[in-house]
Amino acid sequence: MKKFLTILALMILARAACAGEAAAALYDQGNAAFRAGSFQPAVALYEKAAAAGINNSDLYYNLGNAYYKAGDRGRAALYWQRAEKLNPNAPDLRANLELLEKQVSESLAIPEKKMPTDFLRRLRDLGPAKKWGMVLSVSIWGFWVLLFLFLMARRRPVRRVLLLFNIIFILIMIFAGFGFGFRYSRELEPAGVVVAQTVSVRSGPGESFNSQFELPAGARILIRECGNGYCKIELPPGMVGWVDEKTVVKI
Repeated sequence: MKKFLTILALMILARAACAGEAAAALYDQGNAAFRAGSFQPAVALYEKAAAAGINNSDLYYNLGNAYYKAGDRGRAALYWQRAEKLNPNAPDLRANLELLEKQVSESLAIPEKKMPTDFLRRLRDLGPAKKWGMVLSVSIWGFWVLLFLFLMARRRPVRRVLLLFNIIFILIMIFAGFGFGFRYSRELEPAGVVVAQTVSVRSGPGESFNSQFELPAGARILIRECGNGYCKIELPPGMVGWVDEKTVVKI
């Protein structure tokens, strides 16, 4: 029985390895197609690689680039946003998303962000919530260890050094706490992206309702509820309305 289980485990591992190699091959083929300027084939190959099990920011970023080069700005933004959830501090990715955000803001006449808000956003986007949580956990443990050592120390110079390091750990805890809180809240948002060229945002769930404003492809929105072919969406500035369910995709 033990021998059978060992053989079965080896077969499962071998199958997983083969599947991983096949997905990696599709990814490499997608990169080659992109470099050759064949953007639609690159999109198809990247999509197959994602379906085969690759789930990382590099794939989503490249897939977004391929969609953008193929003329589909909505799905480009969708995959850039998916990449951002995994690696929010990638410079090229941030530049692409900030450009799209600026274009959307200009089309809707949304005022520019104030400095404190912009600072908190940059703090939030230094890393995903998982990494912020690790930094927060380490800083908390470090604080308690140093506090214990501080209380046990008898020599004044040693106590001063331990106090200094404890202050540093307290500052790290504060920054990590804010970073984790803001990032975790963002990752929990029911966010989506407009994938249609333009979308009329209506006052109710149906074409009989008045159009309030239009959203361009690539706009990041919050999807509050969906039903009967329509979704209630919200933009962060507080603009609310209803759109055709087929025009938005969850991140």
